[in-house]
Amino acid sequence: MMPDTFRKFPQRAALWLKLARLRTHGGNRLAYLAFAACSAMLAACGFLPPPHTVPMPALQDRQGTDARAMRLIVMLPGIYDKAGDFVSEGFVKDLRASGIDADVLIPEAHYGYYEARDVDVRLETDIFAPARAQGYKEIWIVGVSLGGLGSLLYSAKFPDAVTGIFLIAPFPGTDKVLAEIEHSGGALAWSRSPQAQGGGERHALLWLAAMGSMQEAKTNNAAHVPQIFMGTGKSDRLVEGQKMLASLLPATHVNFVEGGHDWATWRLLWRSFLDKGPWAGEAARQAHLDRIKL
Repeated sequence: MMPDTFRKFPQRAALWLKLARLRTHGGNRLAYLAFAACSAMLAACGFLPPPHTVPMPALQDRQGTDARAMRLIVMLPGIYDKAGDFVSEGFVKDLRASGIDADVLIPEAHYGYYEARDVDVRLETDIFAPARAQGYKEIWIVGVSLGGLGSLLYSAKFPDAVTGIFLIAPFPGTDKVLAEIEHSGGALAWSRSPQAQGGGERHALLWLAAMGSMQEAKTNNAAHVPQIFMGTGKSDRLVEGQKMLASLLPATHVNFVEGGHDWATWRLLWRSFLDKGPWAGEAARQAHLDRIKL
């Protein structure tokens, strides 16, 4: 079997090349050409993201074989990861052990969809719209790393589509946008500045700021306000930007634990969310019923 280091290299290569283009844009032309040559060589060797497939493929795990669950959880992977990693890393196993009433759908939402700038549209067309047609009462997104940003990009585009979001160690944004936020004096101040009206991930961050304010105020606004939670490791390499995202949410919706930007930390956060999050009462009731049956 191919080692994980080599399985994950294509996604790493795509990210590094993207960052290289961003960092050399408007800068050293020779450096940019060198990176472009590397890109061509990597493409020839197959070291690029998987194909941009339409429709977006997905893995499914149903709670039972007879009936659909009341809730659907859509899990979005990070830039280095595949849909199957949520299974191999124990996320689905932990959910099933909790007794929570939920089906799981895991799109293969790799970096190629972000590069093509249509991850939100593909998620709506291929994943969420069909799920709504099946009649789920609740639809949640659980996004790790880049999948966390994908969760926000989708929800900002289709704000009425999801019941709630759990951001796990989310990618907080590009260096340029994070610098804008820092120079503005924080995320809330930035959200009111002209810079916030630009493109890229800014629309998603503006949406998060608006939703976070509504959650904090516990407003009865007629607009749909999904529940938004976030967790990350205290030693995560993106933690400074993640603290900015956390500042937009109620403190009770944020969880910092020991750990870095890795699956062990993400699973710890996932287990804590299952035990203490919005579904915890449901899991406790199921455990009580199980004890009665015994």
